[in-house]
Amino acid sequence: MRLLPLRFWPFSQALKRIEPAIVGAIEISVGPPLALLIGYFAYSARPDRMQRIVCIGILLGCVMLSVAAYTGSGLTGGGSQAGLGVVASLVAGTGAVASKALMERGWSRGAVLAHRFY
Repeated sequence: MRLLPLRFWPFSQALKRIEPAIVGAIEISVGPPLALLIGYFAYSARPDRMQRIVCIGILLGCVMLSVAAYTGSGLTGGGSQAGLGVVASLVAGTGAVASKALMERGWSRGAVLAHRFY
């Protein structure tokens, strides 16, 4: 329950520093590779070849978006603030996995949203 601020606070910080499209894309794309890593380390579930290829493609896309944010090729400036924005987007994406875990434990959407700030 205390992990939910990991999702919402970094998301708002990332939006201050880089383009919203980049923030959303990075945040959403963190889920599949993270789920495979959790499955591998927690349950010894080895991903098949196609899952690995998809995750590599997702990670390459994140790298491309990070470079675009860092160089300032979008609507906002680049530099160290963009780097902080990318890191905040990644952290916000990990919080999405925590939110999903609470939903699987029977929490309602309202209960998950109610506990996003502490």
